Amino acid sequence: MRHAALVGLAVVVALWMTAAPASAQAQKLVRADIPFQFVIEGKTLPAGKYDVSLTASNLLQIRDAKGNGQALAYVTRLAQREGSGEHTTELIFDKTDTQNVLSEVWSTGQDGFYLAGTKGAHTHVRVKGGPY
Repeated sequence: MRHAALVGLAVVVALWMTAAPASAQAQKLVRADIPFQFVIEGKTLPAGKYDVSLTASNLLQIRDAKGNGQALAYVTRLAQREGSGEHTTELIFDKTDTQNVLSEVWSTGQDGFYLAGTKGAHTHVRVKGGPY
């Protein structure tokens, strides 16, 4: 009986270890050169080249060009935009008097993703992106 329990535990641990890397895989969305300092989830990041991906747990992950982890944010999935020719891969920022806050991520042929938007008066700034 004890041997069967240990074998069962070993199988569960082995399955957990092989499933963990698959769940950690991220869906690559956008690569963009952001020309200004910006805010995501209260964290200010410098201007630069960034890769944006979506984790299996619906977290938006932004990494700099060197692949360093920079910021994570929960997102709401938006419906895919209609008309593939008129919409491109882009990041949309809410611009206020004092900061640029990342609010939307769009990748051609995929759903969009919404982050917490800015309350109050703001305009939108679009940064074109490319394939990852």
